[in-house]
Amino acid sequence: KKNSKGPHLLKNLPGWVPEGGLLKITNKLLKAEDKDTDDSEIVFNLIDAKETPKYGDVILLVPMSADDPADGWQRLPEGETATAINSFTQQDLNDGVVWYRHSGVISTEDSFKFQVTNDARTHIEDESHIFQIGILQESKDAPQLAPGVITPLQVTALEDRVTVIQAAQLSFVDRDTPSQDLIYNITVPLLPEHGTLEHSDSSFFPVTFFTQSDIDSGKILYRPPEALLHVQGLFKFSFTGLPESVNFFFTVSDGEHISPEMEFTIHLLSTNQQPPIFQISEPFIEVSQGGRAAVGLSQLAVRDADTYPDDLLFELVEPPHAGVLIKSDYRQPVEMVKGETFMHDDVVRNILHYVHDGSHTTEDSMQILVTDGVTTATTQLEIHVSGTDSE
Repeated sequence: KKNSKGPHLLKNLPGWVPEGGLLKITNKLLKAEDKDTDDSEIVFNLIDAKETPKYGDVILLVPMSADDPADGWQRLPEGETATAINSFTQQDLNDGVVWYRHSGVISTEDSFKFQVTNDARTHIEDESHIFQIGILQESKDAPQLAPGVITPLQVTALEDRVTVIQAAQLSFVDRDTPSQDLIYNITVPLLPEHGTLEHSDSSFFPVTFFTQSDIDSGKILYRPPEALLHVQGLFKFSFTGLPESVNFFFTVSDGEHISPEMEFTIHLLSTNQQPPIFQISEPFIEVSQGGRAAVGLSQLAVRDADTYPDDLLFELVEPPHAGVLIKSDYRQPVEMVKGETFMHDDVVRNILHYVHDGSHTTEDSMQILVTDGVTTATTQLEIHVSGTDSE
């Protein structure tokens, strides 16, 4: 019997979309988990789908097949097909195929209401949630988010130090305004007990206005709250009693036009957040030429003092060159490519195998990363290839 409590919503962060544009809703914005349920069975059901979202629709966007699109699917010029949906799975979010499509109607925000279940039904007693979408109005004149800046806007701050907000995390551009004349205005500041956003020229004082040039020069800082007096000999700052993240809201002006209000999130990382550690310092496997070998706990055992093993995510950072890493789950074996991920449970169940391509090589290797969602560790898995008897 499945866990009656159902999936637990881990992330529900707002997304931003240009007027008339598309927003990819990934597992960085929306994430649920259920220890007893596969991601493909965790279902997000839209509630009041006729009313929300109001100014667009939620769609599945997938590569176009060779055949004509099926009923209800629309062919797009970029070589993809799209269809409006009332439900999607966590696996769809992981695969990056769920999108919000804005209709182009003038609006500043939209949202949709949903429930998360481990079956396709909605339950009256289940908690409902709202996914918020900010719409960036198409103003040719207002400052725009710089290309390459990741949304939602965010930075991770460590508890034991002041954190600089970098241009890679917060940057706006305007075609006819230099960076020193792009003015940020903090419309909703951090709560006093959540720390302070400061300019390095005026330490310990919250900043309300600053420029893009200040950010580019590394002068805008987040200072954590000070530790209580009786522990200040041990710790200067402390996140004790604070939520996992805090935020402020802001606009950007070129002196004449103002951008829509946006949110910036600061994720607070306590110093007791221990990184994962690969327990095998020099992992290796042995495989015969053209053969296969399991990749399991003997190579990828990980210890993390404050993270459940099921919450660890592994990534194939550098695939092998003289063979492939395959994942043999309940479905057909799948060849893993660079950037693909797998879970700790996959390692435990021995469903990962290295398959040698039969070439005359004596060694190969692959690089694998593990993350607890905040910190990472990487290991190099060496592969020793032995020749066949017939050589």
